[in-house]
Amino acid sequence: MSSKQSFQYMGLTATDGIGYAAGILVTSLMLPQIYLALKTKKTEDLSLLSLIILIMVAVLYTIYGHLINSYPLFIMDLIASFLDCYMLGLKLYYDAKNRKVSPSEVQEEV
Repeated sequence: MSSKQSFQYMGLTATDGIGYAAGILVTSLMLPQIYLALKTKKTEDLSLLSLIILIMVAVLYTIYGHLINSYPLFIMDLIASFLDCYMLGLKLYYDAKNRKVSPSEVQEEV
């Protein structure tokens, strides 16, 4: 095999394999945070700005992957975009929900 040819297995090149492996790791990065948010119903410690930037990065990489016809980049960042948006939704929901003061807390403060 010359240096310009690449190894293929089931139609995937080694480069695609590396892309998918990296994509799986990047995509799974948000899963523990989503799990923790759902379990504790608390997201105050998450930075809203960081989540917004993360979404922008994933969306831009999704577009870039599409433009250069890189399926690993496109598919994994598309999934990451959805997970990041889901985490943003959890943050907005739980932050708003946890900010509400119950009537018993109002009486204690008075």
